[in-house]
Amino acid sequence: MKFIRLGSMFINPSTIRTITMTDTKYTIQFTSELTNGFILFGAGMVNSSNRYIVIDKKENPSDYRVMEHWISKNESY
Repeated sequence: MKFIRLGSMFINPSTIRTITMTDTKYTIQFTSELTNGFILFGAGMVNSSNRYIVIDKKENPSDYRVMEHWISKNESY
């Protein structure tokens, strides 16, 4: 499996849930969620939120090109 290299991070493609595309940005939502909370004496709170990153064409042009290339390469699947 090939990882996607964006700037200083590597992304495992199997952890990508969705990619939302607009004309100027990609929003990548991951399958793993951020979960935190506490339980004390049988009561507590748990909070869960989706993990995602936004790649903007103007702010991150090299990362945007990497995603553009990766998506075009995988469109035939």
